[in-house]
Amino acid sequence: MSESSSPTLAPVLKQVVVPLSGADAFELFTAGIATWWPLDKGHSISEEHSVSCAIEGRVGGRIFETDDEGDEHLWGTVLDWDPPLSLTFTWHPGREASTAQQIQVRFEALGEETSVELEHTGWEVLAERAEEIRTSYDTGWEFTLGRYRARAGQ
Repeated sequence: MSESSSPTLAPVLKQVVVPLSGADAFELFTAGIATWWPLDKGHSISEEHSVSCAIEGRVGGRIFETDDEGDEHLWGTVLDWDPPLSLTFTWHPGREASTAQQIQVRFEALGEETSVELEHTGWEVLAERAEEIRTSYDTGWEFTLGRYRARAGQ
């Protein structure tokens, strides 16, 4: 089946509400990612050798992990940076940039809390593995955002 005739896979949509202001929720998601991202639970390239991860807060900034030898492994690149409302980035951890999907994270203040909605799209670029990888991310984002929500509640 050619790429142009591939069926479109629905985005993965996840939403959590955290007990933080919009600015604080954005800051925790971005500058604080190393405090909640589950590197120790298999959500990394370097597996047990992963020591940290980061988002460079600007358009063109990298999203990457660092291993225990100081090597950096690219996960994606920031496409849009609009604190404290949203960020959009490419996503291809452990894969070539040509296989990147796109993720948008939106932050909506709800009084003393913030709704954080993640939308992961662009599965078709993964060709025959698209459905399998999308299914994995559907549960993976649930777990990962659960860690974010737990950290926000501390």
